[in-house]
Amino acid sequence: MNNNLFMQRYWQISALILFISAFFVFPANDSYYYWTWSGHLELSYLDGPPMIAYLLWISTHIFGNNFFAINLISILCAYGSSYLLYRVASLVSSRNVAITAAILWVMYPFATTKFIAISMTLDGLEVFFSLLVLYMTFRWIQYRQTRYIYFMSIAIGFSLLAKYNVVILLFALMLFFLLDRSLRKIYLSPHLYIGMIVALAIFSPVIIWNCQNHWISFSYQLNSHKWTGSEDAINTASRYGLRGMWFYLSSCVFGVLHILLLLIAYFKYVKKVTIICNVYNRCIIFIIYIILLFWLYESYSAHIGLNYMLTVSALICIIVAQQLASYPKLTKFLLVLFLLITVVMLLDKSRMPLKHKNEMANYIKYVQSGVLHRPFFNAMP
Repeated sequence: MNNNLFMQRYWQISALILFISAFFVFPANDSYYYWTWSGHLELSYLDGPPMIAYLLWISTHIFGNNFFAINLISILCAYGSSYLLYRVASLVSSRNVAITAAILWVMYPFATTKFIAISMTLDGLEVFFSLLVLYMTFRWIQYRQTRYIYFMSIAIGFSLLAKYNVVILLFALMLFFLLDRSLRKIYLSPHLYIGMIVALAIFSPVIIWNCQNHWISFSYQLNSHKWTGSEDAINTASRYGLRGMWFYLSSCVFGVLHILLLLIAYFKYVKKVTIICNVYNRCIIFIIYIILLFWLYESYSAHIGLNYMLTVSALICIIVAQQLASYPKLTKFLLVLFLLITVVMLLDKSRMPLKHKNEMANYIKYVQSGVLHRPFFNAMP
């Protein structure tokens, strides 16, 4: 089977697997939590911006209150971000590299599968809109047309309605433009500042809600993950300081990115593969470093979740895909391996009678607590 046909078949099979899984995978606890938001639509919420609530409201009103309606958003995020990754990578390198990057991402079991396909949280939306912002930014770099400043601004506004962590990406982009002599002139354009007003207008529901509620959402985000919890809590105070930084490096960075980082190290130090030096690659690598260093700094005083590495893992897939370009057999091996691991993980999180029912127990707790007033099952399991 030639490489193009393999990629086409792989894409079709992975899409079918993820679509079917939407009917059977137990949503994570956070999924039920956000589902309750959709029953009480607000301008914003204590624990995050409102986009996920409105998307769940639309999905459940179309398909009903069931697993598929919740999981569908995750699947669309996974494939939507994969398409945007393809578009971004197409500007960075060749079409074949872009296809490889997109497929690596959509089946990467330790990021996409674990935190998007089987866990409907804000992270899928964050990755999608982060890549949309980056794509519009790269289009402006490519064509220097004013319209892309406004497209970028609109994408920024919606990204902030998706998840607050996008602010770190925006800071990295602003700093990169400031440091690059050829891009710095964008700060002299009045369209940039008009675009900022457009972005703030889109984000304004969150600002209004927080103004009405004493800025409680922003305060919560800044303080809720501090290393101040009890010994058995996820943010246990015993990890404050260097232990927290080590926890971040070992569990978050290497725990999520391990295969990708090992591949980069192998190609760089063993195969001596060099990455194309262009403005797009420099920007991607700069963003990766800024995000990693920001969370490293924060990990000294706060718990950093594994899911915070999702945008980084998507961008690293572009770097890895460029290195894999001359190694089609290794590429096929990795893709098949990722697909097999993904299938196992999806089965493990399904409601099929193949495993212990931790997810069912969590579901029952939500029903018994009264949080779920309209259970997904007619009778208690």
